Amino acid sequence: AGWQWKGTIHNYMEATGEKAPRVHLDKVFIRTHEFEGAKSHGFQDAGQKYRRDIAMMQQELAGQEPSRENIHRFFQLAWLYQVIHDSETSVRLFGQVSGFEAAPLHMRYMADIIAGRQLFNKGDRQGALEYFGHAFTLSPVRKEYFYYRALAHIGAGEIPQAVGLLEQALRQTEQEPDYWVMEYMVYEWKIGYELCLLYGRTGRT
Repeated sequence: AGWQWKGTIHNYMEATGEKAPRVHLDKVFIRTHEFEGAKSHGFQDAGQKYRRDIAMMQQELAGQEPSRENIHRFFQLAWLYQVIHDSETSVRLFGQVSGFEAAPLHMRYMADIIAGRQLFNKGDRQGALEYFGHAFTLSPVRKEYFYYRALAHIGAGEIPQAVGLLEQALRQTEQEPDYWVMEYMVYEWKIGYELCLLYGRTGRT
């Protein structure tokens, strides 16, 4: 039907022609293969599986620079490095994604957030704030920025600033049409939870 699978892992579909026809399907069938998933191939642990995935994706991207066609693969590779706790490599790759102006804004935004979060967990507060700040310039309506920036203020004992950010996030109702990746729990309850704790600490019972 003019489509083909691409990618060594985390495969994705791509149209083989310049334009893919739009066809309405009355029924869609998905064939599953029980017990044949990627984690069922004799790996000793999840870390071994992820390191194998990294090697395969590095081979796929060998010699390539970020482009419109492969930038999502750089994002996935950066994510894999985060999973195995190689934050230095992960942050570097997420920085490439964030700095690639032709990439979708939602991808660049989450690259900033995830890179900043890793730096913050490593104790690099200033580096984290730079990534969080850049995320805000890309999308001032999303809430991940407010939450993680508030956590940085809490860690520094700057409670009024944290309260102000979290309250601003709760007032933020505007949303973009497409959140390709989002931290669902931040939107659902984490902002309100942190705000409740801060109200309790400051006597606003």
